[in-house]
Amino acid sequence: MTLPLVSHQSAQQSERTRDRLLLLLKERGMQCAAQLSEQLGLTQQGVRRHLLRLTEDGLIEASPGKPLGRGRVQQVYRLTEQGEARFPKSYPSLCVDILEHLQAEYGSDAVERVISARAQTAAQRMQTEWAPGLSLAERIEAVAHGFREAGYDSYTEESGEFYYLTHRNCPHLTVARQFMELCQSERAMIEHLLGTEVRSETRAATGACDCRYRIRKDGAAPAPMGRMPH
Repeated sequence: MTLPLVSHQSAQQSERTRDRLLLLLKERGMQCAAQLSEQLGLTQQGVRRHLLRLTEDGLIEASPGKPLGRGRVQQVYRLTEQGEARFPKSYPSLCVDILEHLQAEYGSDAVERVISARAQTAAQRMQTEWAPGLSLAERIEAVAHGFREAGYDSYTEESGEFYYLTHRNCPHLTVARQFMELCQSERAMIEHLLGTEVRSETRAATGACDCRYRIRKDGAAPAPMGRMPH
């Protein structure tokens, strides 16, 4: 009966060691196995086993470092984007803080203009990647692809007179909960890109499990890019 306990304790110890390795790479940047071994008080062989596991998990990556002589190249390790994501970020709270100060100093119109300008820039960037003459269905898929690239986990559906665009994830949920202008500008941007009526059916910012847009099929081709409508 002691074997499962020993195994569990060993697994916990290994997890703690890998967490310490990630923290060292976060605090000190690129490190080789020898440096990490010295700082943790472990053998290089043991450290390399943990580094291999972290690499397989996509949390760190290796790259060539200084030559060790006789053609040998020292490997150095650093955090990947996925590894960086293990550490808390304050970006959403910073963004909310900036918008609150902007609102206090210059009013709600200033917040709306800034968010609208951001949406217009995003729309222009998205359109530069489109082939000419896309159908409405193709434009919807292109829009969904653009949102997926931005981390929205978006997909499209078709039913009767409508298409539907759904985001299963909102990367800016913290901000959107306090500034509905973000959701309004997103809907306006999608409508502008597609050139047809777009209605917001659900919003994660108001408690729904996703953000869902209903898109009319009988829309005309999108108008040239100008000031983003509100």
